[in-house]
Amino acid sequence: MIAMNKIVDRELALEQVGGNAELAEELFRMLLVDLATRTEIIKGALVRGDHDTIRAEVHSINGATAYCGVPALRSVAQELDRRFKGGDFSDLEAGLDTLFYEISRIMAIKSPLA
Repeated sequence: MIAMNKIVDRELALEQVGGNAELAEELFRMLLVDLATRTEIIKGALVRGDHDTIRAEVHSINGATAYCGVPALRSVAQELDRRFKGGDFSDLEAGLDTLFYEISRIMAIKSPLA
């Protein structure tokens, strides 16, 4: 069972890429770049009240976490994606604060296999 508060799950990261450590590292590096970009887009959309952009970016983050072994971020992104798809933007700032917190924890990690 995966601990949902775990930032990076090494075994899960390797399992998701068929044991290919090089691919796991590459996907993680790509995730870091993607998260930095999407965070800025979401913050701008939040200021503008642009729920469509927020929904699209959270959906993209949810998809990006699928093969990177990042269970805590994946859990938050999945929940927000589900809510936003249903049009539920209540508690938007609190939900995004949690998302940004999980992103910051991942950004501090250099390698999923360390």
